[in-house]
Amino acid sequence: MRSLLMASDSNLQIEQASQRLLNERNSALAEENARLKEDLAVYERLLKPESKRGEGVTLDRFKVEPDGVSGRYRYSFLVALQGARRGKETKLAMQFIVTPRGGSSSNIVLPRQGDPDISSYDIELRNFRRIDGRFQVPPDFYMERVELRISEAGEIKASQSLTF
Repeated sequence: MRSLLMASDSNLQIEQASQRLLNERNSALAEENARLKEDLAVYERLLKPESKRGEGVTLDRFKVEPDGVSGRYRYSFLVALQGARRGKETKLAMQFIVTPRGGSSSNIVLPRQGDPDISSYDIELRNFRRIDGRFQVPPDFYMERVELRISEAGEIKASQSLTF
């Protein structure tokens, strides 16, 4: 009886652990599926010929979130070329303008002069691309607003901002 009880208890624990693992995987897959559906909708919209889009650069789905470390943030966005620019290799540069809460100090412009990873702010694309990365501000710096600027040869082609 005891060995039968121990065996059934062990089986129950295995089944519960398996159920937890399956629930975690299901949640992760549901999140990924939702993200992929959003990406697909954006890509379909970007690929539709629209005369009002012109020949420029567009930004979509710009997000900035804390990274869990004080002062470090994750960003992501989609950048796309429009019109006749599609299919042509294009070099762009991104820049972040971070505005402090309450205006107590000056804006932070990223990348900073002499930044060792300044090349990570360069973008090369033909049609569209998802860009993900991180940036760092001082730990005691509280952001009110972040503006993303995309430029080509020093000329701003697109910008988008978020307010916190």
